Amino acid sequence: MFCLFSSFIGSWFTISFILIIYILLAKPGRFLLDLNPIYLRLPLPNVNDKIFNRNKKSFEAIKIENDKIITPKSLALDPKDSNRLYIGSATGYVYCLQNKNIVDTIASFSDGRPLGIRLFRQKLYFIEANSGLYAYDLDTKLLTHLLGLDKTKFLDGKPSKFFDDLVVVEENDDIIVYITDVSRKFSIDMWCYTYLEPDSTGRILRYSTNNQNVTTILENLCFPEWN
Repeated sequence: MFCLFSSFIGSWFTISFILIIYILLAKPGRFLLDLNPIYLRLPLPNVNDKIFNRNKKSFEAIKIENDKIITPKSLALDPKDSNRLYIGSATGYVYCLQNKNIVDTIASFSDGRPLGIRLFRQKLYFIEANSGLYAYDLDTKLLTHLLGLDKTKFLDGKPSKFFDDLVVVEENDDIIVYITDVSRKFSIDMWCYTYLEPDSTGRILRYSTNNQNVTTILENLCFPEWN
């Protein structure tokens, strides 16, 4: 019995040792995270500062459609109807709410995460982190995929991995969408690693709805997003 147990332990250690060596010698990023951390030394915050006081306002809030709308990132209010708003959910849906109730499903993504949402001239522009920029026409009910993550590869040879937020403006009779491109290295599923490294492949993109032209207006950013 003792011999069998010793043999088992010996085999387990041998297999574990071989596996560890294989992982260490494998191509970077195949098993281990492809992180290039930067050392930063920052002063510790003053825990007595008022900004660390617990915010209890959220406890007084009334939850809306709690079973369907989960951790929303952004929302857009309808200027024509103060009781109507558009909101995304971590479940992959973009909803229209009227008087605090879901009345329509604007879009759904089986493995998606709707993030930034803006309403501009009867069109709802929103970001889906894994696939890019969309526009939904409130009059025709038509959903259009304006810009995919892979369509940014021509800029520098590296496609975007993670769109986050947006701003929509009018410039010279053209509707322009400014997009925060968080990373060309990590997807939203690995968003925390952009902070850990920190990843500075983020940038701000400018998208023209008239000619579908995409340009970079600012780059080498760490997790850019609008506030």
